[in-house]
Amino acid sequence: MENIEFMLDIDMPKEKVWESLTDQEKLRKWWGEKNIKMEPRMDGEFHQSQTKNDGTLISTHGTVIMVVLNHRLSFTWKRDDWDGETLVTFYLLPQNEKTKLYFLHSEWNSLSVLIREKQKSVLREMWKEKLANLKSFVETGKIR
Repeated sequence: MENIEFMLDIDMPKEKVWESLTDQEKLRKWWGEKNIKMEPRMDGEFHQSQTKNDGTLISTHGTVIMVVLNHRLSFTWKRDDWDGETLVTFYLLPQNEKTKLYFLHSEWNSLSVLIREKQKSVLREMWKEKLANLKSFVETGKIR
């Protein structure tokens, strides 16, 4: 099953990128949502919710399963209306005073075909936007 993958070059050291991934206030800023929570520790909670234009509440939650300081953050990802969970991983690779960020959203086979095919394209676009915001926020302090 095809994963959602992105590779970004961020013009800041990995410690600054890590801080934006794991600091609650910074996470809220680049994510663009107030209703997001990340506990960057093993078994920590991930939760985000948003209200769609039609008034529908979408809630996503997960559990942090891997934390390697300044290098890797992995957590499960499951919407309330899904029949399985997926896995989101951020890898930070240092390159001099810059960072190469490798993003992977995997484990799609845990979902039914109907949900998987509908959600992958939606989430691919969402991650593209969120990661562009992260890059902009880390480099300039503002989202694009």
